Amino acid sequence: MPVGKAPDMEKKAILIRNGASFMVNAVQKNLESAGYEVLPVNASVAAVNEKRAEAEILVFYLGEFVSKASDLLVYLTDLCAEEEKLLVLLARRRRSRSWGRRSRTR
Repeated sequence: MPVGKAPDMEKKAILIRNGASFMVNAVQKNLESAGYEVLPVNASVAAVNEKRAEAEILVFYLGEFVSKASDLLVYLTDLCAEEEKLLVLLARRRRSRSWGRRSRTR
């Protein structure tokens, strides 16, 4: 166990999300399969702040709302720097309009 880490924090991760979706549920199940206790929180400074002492890893699933989350991103930057926490950012690859379309030429 790393020096200075409480034993109960070893396998906990805070999952920051804006609601539930297939991808968020998949991330949570994968973390749980890897032996982590997942602490899901809404994407707000207050929600993360409430759970921040419980885990050393924060997983932030970026969704369409991320452009409105600048306060949270600044908070997470400061929190991780000051408390030496690991921040993992996950995002879904956005498809372009032409991606996946079939050509109509014959």
